[in-house]
Amino acid sequence: MLQPTTDRPMGCFAVLRIKVRFHAWLLDESLSTKPLLRCVLCPMRRCAFPRLGCALSTQFRCFSLLCLVAFLGKAGRGLLKAVVFSCVLTGPINNICLNAGEVVRLFTCSAVLIYNLNLARVDLMTKPFQVALNISKDHFIREEFEVLTNITEPIKLEVEGVVDGRMKRETAADYRESYKRKLDARCRAQLDHVLKRCKEALKEVYDECHRVLPILVRSMLCWPLKIDNICSTEQLFGKRQNVCSPERVVYSRFGEDYMNLKRSERSFVEDLMQVQITFEIFDKEHHEGYLWVILVICLLFGMLTFSLSRQAQETSRVVVLQFEQEKEKIDLTVFVLEKMFAFVFIRVIVRAMVYHQNYLKKIDFQNHYIGKHFLRIDSRRKQAGKVGVLPLRYLESPHYVDLHLVECSRTELKSILSYSISLIFMIIAVTFFLLVDNVFYKTLNIVAKNAQVEFEQQGYHDVNITVIGSGLIAKMLRLSLEGFETQARLNTTSSIDQCLPNPSKLSSWIIVKIYLLFLAIVILTCYEAIINRLRRFICARFYPKREKQRVLYLYNQLLRRRKGYFKLLLDRMLQTLRRRKYSARLDFLNRLVFYYPTCFLWIKLLHRKSCSICEVKKPKRFHDCISYKCFLTYCDECWHDLGETCPICAEDSNLAHENCAPDH
Repeated sequence: MLQPTTDRPMGCFAVLRIKVRFHAWLLDESLSTKPLLRCVLCPMRRCAFPRLGCALSTQFRCFSLLCLVAFLGKAGRGLLKAVVFSCVLTGPINNICLNAGEVVRLFTCSAVLIYNLNLARVDLMTKPFQVALNISKDHFIREEFEVLTNITEPIKLEVEGVVDGRMKRETAADYRESYKRKLDARCRAQLDHVLKRCKEALKEVYDECHRVLPILVRSMLCWPLKIDNICSTEQLFGKRQNVCSPERVVYSRFGEDYMNLKRSERSFVEDLMQVQITFEIFDKEHHEGYLWVILVICLLFGMLTFSLSRQAQETSRVVVLQFEQEKEKIDLTVFVLEKMFAFVFIRVIVRAMVYHQNYLKKIDFQNHYIGKHFLRIDSRRKQAGKVGVLPLRYLESPHYVDLHLVECSRTELKSILSYSISLIFMIIAVTFFLLVDNVFYKTLNIVAKNAQVEFEQQGYHDVNITVIGSGLIAKMLRLSLEGFETQARLNTTSSIDQCLPNPSKLSSWIIVKIYLLFLAIVILTCYEAIINRLRRFICARFYPKREKQRVLYLYNQLLRRRKGYFKLLLDRMLQTLRRRKYSARLDFLNRLVFYYPTCFLWIKLLHRKSCSICEVKKPKRFHDCISYKCFLTYCDECWHDLGETCPICAEDSNLAHENCAPDH
């Protein structure tokens, strides 16, 4: 009956070769249709063992055809769905991520541009302060306060006679006595000089008088000039001791004050030698608080700027870094999903293998097809005077498929509709992603075309400081403020062209490919019933004895069920009663038709009846039970099977069972 299974290693070898080819495709290429066909067809074309297996093994030939049919069945549709998902991941979703990267670049570039524009204005305002601090040195204060140290040099020279006299005197009395002697000596020298000049002047006058006047007169008139007492200091100023006495000039605390002056000067000079000025100019591109300084200055000058909490370039770098990290996660997720979708290919082979094994091992596996052999068995029974099973009852027809009918059975149609609903939701979801990507692209494209802006900044900042005077304070101010004299100019033109987004447009071929795949899935879904029948036909052609066993088993099973068909009708009717909750009363519309048939006959045209057992609503004649107990409705088929008697209205259930027994 069954073919031997010694040829199974050849089939396994072919499957193994297909799997190896599949893994190569999985690792090297993305999920697409061309590599998929290559990984399936190339092993079959190049491998000699599968061809030899097809020539020698019935099982392998059957399994090979089932694999081809499986690509057209539910597993094949699942593979096409995986290809669609892969196209969506690598198409619109990846394109949305790329355009999102352009949005991030637009944000960061605009932030840096605005920051640089504001920074240029602030630099123009703060230029004098920057120049003044940049030209400062460690000896800045020392150079200015050296003027103070030069003041004490004439005093030391006057008191001590030398510039550096730190070791010449030790006590205040010594300084005072020394200075008194110096003043006394200076006074005496001055008096001697005055006396000498007086004598020289008198001698010059005497010589001139003696030269000019006649001899008789000059002796009488010029002799007073030869008197020495005229130039005597005592005659002119008084006693020399009183005139040159320094007691009235040098006060008693002169020595102490002079020592305090030298001590202060020494301390000041020694401390000044160790003076170091430390200052810091904030790095505007790396200092976190500099933007707050910019904010305060701009508010003081009536300008508008952005109060950022961190530096603009650092903020942009952090935003780009975070986006790249999230983009890497998305790329990793897409990569993993693509490889997971690729394993759907294995499902096609597994489904074909499972169907093949179940067909040979399980006699009731998908055994619901009524073909020619089934008709011949039923015809022989009827010719022999036995009860047949054809035609099928309405309650039985959903569970069986008549191969002579082209239309789908209710079970097949239900499966197609349920799969179509899920496919519609999938198409809507994919279309949504495509629309989002298209709207995103068009928005960025509009921004790129219409957001071209140029920024032009012009300004100047001249600072001229003039300090009038030659004193100590004037010199100090002049040294301090000379760095603030600047002439700064600002004339820049900036454009936002480099910050404009460069959106990526999704390829039209990807969209066409996605909807072509959907069209292929829809076509395969519509022909699902034919494809399922084709699988049975392939197995029936390769295993005719097994198919006869399956048909015989199906016929006997249908006979056994037909014997309990009456009980099935009663159970269905009771279930209908419980579900509809029938009582002695009709519903409102049926009551109108029942009591006023002439007036409300048109309700029958709108309110279509259904059989209480099989719930059929076909336009055929119904049998209504007009008893006050049920008011049930039966179709012709169910009414005939019930023996044209309502079992609910029957008084004796046993009698009703005898009267309603089916004909065999």
